[in-house]
Amino acid sequence: MLKKYKITEERHPKNPKIGRIEALIDFGDVEKGDEGGFIEKEENLSHDDEAWVYGNAKVCDNAEVYGDAWVWGNAEVYGDAKATTVVKTFENAFYYDITVTDKHIKIGCQQHLKSEWVDFTDEEIIGMDGKKALKFWRIFKPLAEQLGLFEEV
Repeated sequence: MLKKYKITEERHPKNPKIGRIEALIDFGDVEKGDEGGFIEKEENLSHDDEAWVYGNAKVCDNAEVYGDAWVWGNAEVYGDAKATTVVKTFENAFYYDITVTDKHIKIGCQQHLKSEWVDFTDEEIIGMDGKKALKFWRIFKPLAEQLGLFEEV
């Protein structure tokens, strides 16, 4: 198997178990020598396709990034998450950092399936972070619906 990246010695300042990646070959819009984001182990990022972790994005635990997925910004993909399309991060949007993957949305410290977010009641949203969360949700939810962020890929 031809490897498209290596994990460098550079460690993430807040999570030293993850290292920065560097491209070993040209593929997609990535050129040999480009620095990428941070991963914990090679199982986190496929060598076989166009997937890439950019900037300060982080992938760890049993998470997998493959297919045409691009993880960028300050996105965090972790646990057992699987990213096969673009992972979008909206840093400090409104009140909270927001990350959208193909099946999940993480808002602040709350990560749930897209279908769960759509069905949350006002009381459940308030339970996450008080009335501030509800104020945010009433602005964000209609915008997210218009942008198609709740559609699972």
